[in-house]
Amino acid sequence: MPRVLLVHHSSQAGGAENSLLDLVGGLSEEWGALVACPGGGPLIEQLEAAGGRVLPAPIARFKCTACPIQLSRYFLAWRRGVRALVAIIKDAGIDIVHSNTTTAHLYGGAAAARCRVPSVWHIRDTAIPGAAKLILPGASACIAISHYIADHVGPAARPGPDVIHNGVDLDEFHPAQHPPQTPTVAMVGQLVPWKNHGDFLRAAARIREAVPSARFLIVGDDMFGDHPHYRQQLESLAEEAGIAESLDFTGYRHDLPQLLRSVSVLVHPSRKEPFGRAVVEAMASGVPVIAYREGGPAEIISHGDTGLLVRPGDVAQLAAGAISVLQAPDKAARLGEAGRARAEEMFDCRNTARKIMAVYSKLLEGRR
Repeated sequence: MPRVLLVHHSSQAGGAENSLLDLVGGLSEEWGALVACPGGGPLIEQLEAAGGRVLPAPIARFKCTACPIQLSRYFLAWRRGVRALVAIIKDAGIDIVHSNTTTAHLYGGAAAARCRVPSVWHIRDTAIPGAAKLILPGASACIAISHYIADHVGPAARPGPDVIHNGVDLDEFHPAQHPPQTPTVAMVGQLVPWKNHGDFLRAAARIREAVPSARFLIVGDDMFGDHPHYRQQLESLAEEAGIAESLDFTGYRHDLPQLLRSVSVLVHPSRKEPFGRAVVEAMASGVPVIAYREGGPAEIISHGDTGLLVRPGDVAQLAAGAISVLQAPDKAARLGEAGRARAEEMFDCRNTARKIMAVYSKLLEGRR
């Protein structure tokens, strides 16, 4: 049985982590899966429940900095992490190293090269920090989560990446039997500035004028604690917009599939979104989605059919799209049904796992 070491840079819970969980659960019995990541977070228990064997490893997360002292610390941390992965690869008889993010590939790719085993770089972000480029190892294969990502990483990804979209568990994310009784508009994503929650709140103020009974949810948390004042800023903006009493910050929710079945429409205002897993989760749940026409959502949504796409940055259009869905139950039902059908066709996590296993098989065939 060939053995794959999946490397990840965090043990917290988020979109990339959920995709890792889906992959671990989707790998067939023909592949033995081990996961190397830092210990101490909720991801560990979830990975073990999905059938993965978890091996704690000192993989540090990096932040952009020009400080020579901090860069030196990062370099030493990187060396420790690579040494730990090299030991795991040798001890466990690993055949392929699959790094789930660019940060993970800084470690996993280097360790794989030292052990002379194939490596897979799973690319989930458009930007590669300058310091990372200095030590970013090559890969035997690259996987991009969207064509948008593949186009933006350009020559940094060699060989050219295979585009394999993220999938979701269609048994877990499924439509509700009845539409929500209270008009509920949600945004799902990490509580970080680039997700553009401000546009959601500005759109919410317009939506509430047209649909006074509407409730609003911001679902997600600051996973790494990088933006400690961001929620307070959003709360102040909600007060200024006059919607604070209609808005709930739910934090990270482990029961997201159930929560989405209580949502009337998902508004996704992120700019330059690499993929948009929340968009697919909502579509799989039969929830109409309104998003900006750029990045991953522009690949996921067929405008007017499986959701609505509006001009990036146009809050008025964002709100108008949501209002049109809230005020027209037939339209909401049609978009929800078509969104579910598209998720079944294109974004089943089992198909994603099969495509990734095909990449593994091709790499091993090349070594024979």
